[in-house]
Amino acid sequence: MYVLHHKRGFTLIELLIVVAIIGILAAIAVPNFMNARIRAKVSRVQSDISAIAKAHEMYYLDNNTYPPESEDDIFTGTRVRSSCGLFFLTAPIAYLSSVPSDPFQERAMTSTED
Repeated sequence: MYVLHHKRGFTLIELLIVVAIIGILAAIAVPNFMNARIRAKVSRVQSDISAIAKAHEMYYLDNNTYPPESEDDIFTGTRVRSSCGLFFLTAPIAYLSSVPSDPFQERAMTSTED
């Protein structure tokens, strides 16, 4: 009398089907993940713009004018842009804790000047 021993395990076809299903799910999930990152950046920018608008209004309430867009360069007599006037919202009174950065800009590589 012969006893049949059934080997436990998966066949090659079953493994290929599982890998194909995982690949399809990954192909669906990756673009959604990229869109979620972009939506998060857009949300951050909207929040930063709202904070800047509120800081401008607080500055106006304290000074009866909005902050200047630039400052005078005492050496050349020209007007120098300073982060679009946001510098005046950070010092001497901090209406903003810091000037927000653009999340869509690539991080600039710091270069050493000789």
